[in-house]
Amino acid sequence: MKVLNNFFKVFLLACFLFSSSLSAEEVLKPKEGFDFSQIKTIPILHKGRHKPLDTFARETVRRITGSETFQGFEAIELLFSWLTYTDQWEEVPLIKIHYRPLIKHLQLKTQDNMISPKDLSQSAEFNLFYETVRSMQESGQKLGELEREGAILVDRLGLFRQIASGESLTLFPSSDNQWESLANLAARYPSTSLSEAPPLNEAKVALGVQALL
Repeated sequence: MKVLNNFFKVFLLACFLFSSSLSAEEVLKPKEGFDFSQIKTIPILHKGRHKPLDTFARETVRRITGSETFQGFEAIELLFSWLTYTDQWEEVPLIKIHYRPLIKHLQLKTQDNMISPKDLSQSAEFNLFYETVRSMQESGQKLGELEREGAILVDRLGLFRQIASGESLTLFPSSDNQWESLANLAARYPSTSLSEAPPLNEAKVALGVQALL
């Protein structure tokens, strides 16, 4: 329990570190001098399995960007940055798309086989294609290669949005031992302040998350 409490403290420190005011240029650069080693070992519940947050971060960043590092960020720091500075990252080409027939079919403007979440989500062709793929999946139709690649692209965009909202970060067990996402914790403590926070780890985490979201 003492080790877990230390994890909470380190996590909160990271929350407030990333919530500090930065210029637009500084936001998209890795922070220097912060040691993420303890945060990396925090457990996360993902698809019914517990794993270190670092493992989850590397898997997630690789799925979205195609690599475990991105623009000088290691995966764990990038997750915190996406969570904190979502608006800025929405405009950065970070979603991998390499299948040329799909790029041509959707008339997407890519940069080194990458596209920003904002440009992708605002593409009328992409949104129409997404509805088509979803309809095929729901009806059990077999997807062609174009549709399969489209489904992967949809998954990458959705995963980024789930990270940015805190929905996918099921990091801590609450007081009744039910694991919850950061988004759910923030919703349960919508106006918590430091002086009002209950003496529960989940409330303290929610306080830190409020500074991020």
